[in-house]
Amino acid sequence: MEKGFFFGEGSQKERLFLTCCGQKQCPADFTCGPSVRSMFLLHYVISGSGFYEVRGKCYSLHAGDVFVIFPEDLVYYYADRKNPWSFCWVGFVGTAAEDYLQRIGVDSEKLVFSQPHDGFMKSILRYLEEADGKNGPGLRGEACLLECFASIEACRRPDSQEERKNRYVSRAIAYMEYRLSEGIRVLEVADFLGLERSYFYRIFRQETGKAPEEYLIDLRVEKAKQYIKKGLDFSNVAEAVGVGDVSYFSKLFKKREGITPSEYRKKLSDTNAGIIGF
Repeated sequence: MEKGFFFGEGSQKERLFLTCCGQKQCPADFTCGPSVRSMFLLHYVISGSGFYEVRGKCYSLHAGDVFVIFPEDLVYYYADRKNPWSFCWVGFVGTAAEDYLQRIGVDSEKLVFSQPHDGFMKSILRYLEEADGKNGPGLRGEACLLECFASIEACRRPDSQEERKNRYVSRAIAYMEYRLSEGIRVLEVADFLGLERSYFYRIFRQETGKAPEEYLIDLRVEKAKQYIKKGLDFSNVAEAVGVGDVSYFSKLFKKREGITPSEYRKKLSDTNAGIIGF
């Protein structure tokens, strides 16, 4: 399988710009280079084995390893003929690019490391599924990069068990908010984090005092209230919070607020009218 997008080299003046991304199942005779790139590249080895040569060193890489290409480095990488690798990658430039790499513990002396879970890969594959490759990466491309960095940071930063739990929950909440309109389900959140479902439920309740489903419903209702205040039609509100059926959305809203969306809107209208009359 091979799929990829190249968006051009962007502008070095931009904060962060996704230049390319993709996935490739390599044949036994796959080689790339020697070549010099004008961007940063992160490759994640999905399966198999291969080799990466840079700055006079040769690294043997396997599933779960990440190798980094810095701009202007002469690099050469190729598949193991007996067990050819598959990998996915992201390329990027921007004024903040090196800062993000430093935050995740990567610099020009640390070009290869292991990535214990596959959140990095999932971020790229999901972006490849959603993007059309025609209109540029936009904010979604930047979000993909940030998810990749966050995934690496989660694995490389030494911290306590309590800090890890807190970070997982923070990422879960951010992910819920980011994908709310898509009808995100709790199982998808656990899968994104690479956590077993029961463990995810347990730490989420410990940190927030709510079960993930309950938190997600509350998030939908709170977002819906914001959209209703802005005057959106109820069908648009339902869609914006990831509940396609307006009738179900109304029941969900009433269960949480004690009144229907229509009654909530009327209540807002009456309140505003009272303020104006005063």
